[in-house]
Amino acid sequence: LSLSYSLVLSDFAAAAVLITFGSMLGRASPFQLFGIAIFEVIFYSANNAINDHVFRAADVGGSMIIHSFGAYFGLACSVILQRKKAIEHPRNSSAYHSDMFAMIGTLFLWLFWPSFNGALASGNAQYRAIINTYFSMTGSVIATFIFSMALDGKRKLDMVTSL
Repeated sequence: LSLSYSLVLSDFAAAAVLITFGSMLGRASPFQLFGIAIFEVIFYSANNAINDHVFRAADVGGSMIIHSFGAYFGLACSVILQRKKAIEHPRNSSAYHSDMFAMIGTLFLWLFWPSFNGALASGNAQYRAIINTYFSMTGSVIATFIFSMALDGKRKLDMVTSL
């Protein structure tokens, strides 16, 4: 493997860990998050190898494997670390600063996700991956705006719609 290919694969593993961390915020201590990250990278690498060599899954940007593995690993860790009294705790809800960080994270994804998604493709396939990523993100944003305004009683765009 070339160094640049190895760096992209390690970037993908780090993205899976970040997705897991997103589901673990407020549930785990920094020491627990460190342990989770160590084990997740090992299991993610095994999962990636199985998908590549056994199932031969075609996932150019790693989106399917990264997101599904990170999400399910995070859900499993959340269930393991869940405390019964924390479920109904009043502080277990949205807050202004967490919503602001989510919005900033979304902006960074808009900037970097298309190149991240097309990193392992080459030639015209790379350009198609980047353009298709922009189109899908644009369609998702338009649909989100429409549904947010339609579901809000005031017909106003709300970044944190509570149903």
